[in-house]
Amino acid sequence: MAIPMKLEKAKLVKVESGGGGLGAAAASMAASAATSAAGVEGMVPVVWNDSEMNFRFNPTQLTLNKSAEFQGQNSRSSEEGGQEQFSSTGTRTLGFTVLLDEWESPQGSDVGAMVETMQKWLNPEEGSDPPAPPRAMFIWGKFKFTGQIASANATFDLFRRDGTPARAEVQVSMKERPEGAESQNPTSGGPPGRRSHRVVEGDTLPSVAYQLLGDANLWRILAEMNSIDDPVALAPGRVILVPSRQDANAARRAAGEEAA
Repeated sequence: MAIPMKLEKAKLVKVESGGGGLGAAAASMAASAATSAAGVEGMVPVVWNDSEMNFRFNPTQLTLNKSAEFQGQNSRSSEEGGQEQFSSTGTRTLGFTVLLDEWESPQGSDVGAMVETMQKWLNPEEGSDPPAPPRAMFIWGKFKFTGQIASANATFDLFRRDGTPARAEVQVSMKERPEGAESQNPTSGGPPGRRSHRVVEGDTLPSVAYQLLGDANLWRILAEMNSIDDPVALAPGRVILVPSRQDANAARRAAGEEAA
């Protein structure tokens, strides 16, 4: 008797924050391996929740991009243009289109609710500092890509009689955030949790502290960290370092300023 060929299904699995473990991603891969003997019928995806999304239909193609950035000035006197120098390597991005078709589903699944669940993964994760969306792993057989969802744009093209969306195409874009990427801030290159802020017109240290740390009284910590004498005279365009909320409160306690 011939053994049915295993049909690999693509999925998105949320990566647990803290501790660097793959969490649900590892559990999902283990579950897929356990059902491989069930053949095609056992691989029909049914899970779609806040921690895992199984695709009933695989993407028709994947787009994997990576670029390098160069900086330089144009030369008016040269026909060949100015000289550019390498600046940095860009983050890899993954793009794919997911077909969500629940028209023949006996439960009459709401595709709009499925899209909403996916788009929630673009919101900052509760308790993250600095605020950031959760990391997710795209898994399709041996291909795996860990990152954050940068966009999820849905087009609905089939509806039930009551207006409930029954089919949609969702264009998804992810930016790579591999294991351990959260240990250093990509903007400032500083310690964990530290980030930078470019001053805009009207910014003051108290307003920046309130916006990024949730407490305007932490402006003194910003002033000390950035050697700023006047908290209200900030030049637009200046880049200032901002610690994590935890580090800022620790510094305030060390300075004898108890949090209110």
